[in-house]
Amino acid sequence: MGASYPTGQPTRASLLALALLSAPLAQAAKIDTNLAIAPSIVYTDNVCLTESNKKDDWIATVTPNGSIGAQGKKTSIRVTGFMTINSLTNSQLKNRGCGGVNGDTVFRNRNQYSPRVQAVASYNMFPRSLRWNASARWDENAFNSRFAGGDDPLNRRGNANRYFRYSVGPTYTTQVAKDYSLNARYKYDELINDTNKANDSFRHTGNLSFRSLYGGPFSWGLVGSATRT
Repeated sequence: MGASYPTGQPTRASLLALALLSAPLAQAAKIDTNLAIAPSIVYTDNVCLTESNKKDDWIATVTPNGSIGAQGKKTSIRVTGFMTINSLTNSQLKNRGCGGVNGDTVFRNRNQYSPRVQAVASYNMFPRSLRWNASARWDENAFNSRFAGGDDPLNRRGNANRYFRYSVGPTYTTQVAKDYSLNARYKYDELINDTNKANDSFRHTGNLSFRSLYGGPFSWGLVGSATRT
């Protein structure tokens, strides 16, 4: 597919967290699945993506997509995804005269596949009080005009890359006395790029809120958050 999965201890830890959350689903009460395939034909008047010597072409695509979800007594998980596959190969682009001044290097990071996979899971450690959340996403970002792309430092359109992003953290909710609720949440989020065109990043986020539950026509609350990158 021309793409590599990011590796490293944080990534393995996130996948392990999703696996641990899904383990209790062996006795899940409900499992649902969905699968579909969407074919299409696209016409473009500039298949080479150049400002001059524009050439038109027809491109066929097929997009299989699906989802699977499971709901247990304490655990829920859902995985959704699709992959768009197009018929435009590098050899076809070369035969059309695409490539410009960089020749074959313009095709070096090109892919015929565009994937998107997302997984979300939660586990209620203690009913109505403590819940553990985890999510992961594998996707392709759009080009960013702040970064150069390819081998041309003036190219601002060839820097799209695939990325893996995950987050894990607990959420604690409790009722204070009879009229107030306390909610505390921590989340660790990390972004890992497929290539070095954009920097990887991580973030710690904490949220704390204290709200009134019953206040007639009025209610009040105190909310605080902190983020460290």
